[in-house]
Amino acid sequence: MKHNLKSIVTAVVALLVLSGFAAAAEVWSTDIVIVGGGAAGLSAAVEASQAGADVMLFEKLPIVGGSTMVSGGGMSGAGHRFQLAAGITNDSPEIHLQDMLREGYYENDLRLAKRFTENAGAAIDWLADLGCQFEFQPNYQEHTIQRFVRSHPYPGTGIAIIQTLEKAAKEAGAKIYTNHLVTELITDTSGAVIGVQVTKKDGSTLNVLADRVILATGGFVGNDELLHKFAPDIMAMNPKVAGDTRLQGEGFYLAQKVGASLQNMHHIKVYPTGSTTKSGKDVYTRFYVACLEGGILVNREGKRFVDEKAAFARVYDELVKQTDGRMFVIFDSKQAERVLQADTPFILGWSNEQVAKDMEENTLIGRFDAVSDLAAAYNIDADALAETIANSELSEAPFYAVEIGPNMMFTLGGIRIDDDARVLDVNGQVIPGLYAAGEVAGAGHGGNYMSGNYVAYAVVFGRIAGINAANDILN
Repeated sequence: MKHNLKSIVTAVVALLVLSGFAAAAEVWSTDIVIVGGGAAGLSAAVEASQAGADVMLFEKLPIVGGSTMVSGGGMSGAGHRFQLAAGITNDSPEIHLQDMLREGYYENDLRLAKRFTENAGAAIDWLADLGCQFEFQPNYQEHTIQRFVRSHPYPGTGIAIIQTLEKAAKEAGAKIYTNHLVTELITDTSGAVIGVQVTKKDGSTLNVLADRVILATGGFVGNDELLHKFAPDIMAMNPKVAGDTRLQGEGFYLAQKVGASLQNMHHIKVYPTGSTTKSGKDVYTRFYVACLEGGILVNREGKRFVDEKAAFARVYDELVKQTDGRMFVIFDSKQAERVLQADTPFILGWSNEQVAKDMEENTLIGRFDAVSDLAAAYNIDADALAETIANSELSEAPFYAVEIGPNMMFTLGGIRIDDDARVLDVNGQVIPGLYAAGEVAGAGHGGNYMSGNYVAYAVVFGRIAGINAANDILN
């Protein structure tokens, strides 16, 4: 049911007079349009629909999920039921916030970081209430108090989170349209956002009029133009890209055209996990899976250069100082057996069975009977490597190795929003009718994000955007 007929009349009139919009195009109307079907967009759809608003969600891809699907499925928050069940009762949003600010190099948007940590634990419980399964995993050093959970089943991915949210959104009445690309935001003569223009799967144009629009389009890790513009230093390292390259930054273009401000666009989450198969496909190598079993990290000089169990950000800081910006994870046959039994597969998106197959076929994971052969294959100093391995837990051939470099996964800046997820213009004023959530508005992370904060942040601000947009209309 449409709740604000006046805005629709205004929108129709505006549509006829604004240049660039075809009056003859098909026209729909709804309360709330959500652009993007990742964790943020789906969380907004659940909350707004459950509140009683009519919701249409448009996703450009054939399926929903966004970059949450290629994440590790981890979430972090203070005080959730899984943390309490583990006997940890001394955590708080304030402690989580201090961890987040430290790991973000104090370049976070403080308002957003504070709002996030106040709601992160509740977001995990909310997803659990919706039916998502989680396992508490207390082994992440950047958290001074352990608060990390990982979704199950489908270990090492965010599939379970997306499936839970999509099911809940549909059950609440949200209409989800895939293969629908939003190409413009429609504004009235005052500058308020009153709808979107959509290119449908068949190529036809659709104008959708709405009281509120929520942008949840993800980041821009797949857009070379934006990456070279905002992060030239990172691009100069020739990084791998194992993030979702389908994320082209459409939301930033849409928002800027209606006057939105951007912030922290130079911050990119770069992991020390980038590898490439012989066929040229970039993948995400979870070096820590092997290192937790006694594997080691070495540089071209054949020497260990970092504590293998250090936080990702610390490993990355040391990686970029090494020759060619590359390192090598090495483990032996005994450790390989345990790697193949790990809950989290060694390569993101692969099963343990696929990892085992590659250990034999060597399209990514090199297998060597002699340390000298390993050194030659990767142009590593052979004498130094032999000495390093002799002083490690590695002992039993064959030895396995993967070359690793910088790996872009997610972007951390985006559209400037307030802590109610309302989009702000270049003067810091709210753009009426427009919200944003998730990676497209991720400045709360600062210069780096903690394990589990990425997905949790999307869910938290998706919920906030959905609730506030619905309250605007219904109250």
